[in-house]
Amino acid sequence: MVIVNIGEKLNMNNEATTEQLLDLSVQQYRDLLDHAKKLDRMVSATNYAELESHSVEMNNLQAAAQDNDKKLLPSLFYEAHKWQENPLFQKRQELIQGIIDFNREIMPSLQATMAVVAADVDKLHAGWTAVAGYVGHHGKKGKINSSV
Repeated sequence: MVIVNIGEKLNMNNEATTEQLLDLSVQQYRDLLDHAKKLDRMVSATNYAELESHSVEMNNLQAAAQDNDKKLLPSLFYEAHKWQENPLFQKRQELIQGIIDFNREIMPSLQATMAVVAADVDKLHAGWTAVAGYVGHHGKKGKINSSV
């Protein structure tokens, strides 16, 4: 993950220019795509131990990109003709499309994994229900509760 100090790139009014925001956006979307590919590798390798921290990091990356986009999109919208040929704008669009395509590609795999996990959770719940019907007493053998 690349961390950019946008403070180093501010203009005289302490505001980032559209070009600087585009540059940051390209880096952020590149990081998001790399992170998504890492997620796919983790799921493929059934490396679920790191999924929670990976998910938190992904959420942080998405929030940062969203914050930057809030600053960037008005300029891109109102001056669209100016930015269409800009290499950073084009790279940003390619990265966003890459993320969309990658998400479509891995979605069936993620859904299959989620179905397996859901089935495992159902089995655990069934086991808990069976165990809940068995009551033990201190120092004595347990007995089966019967509501009949």
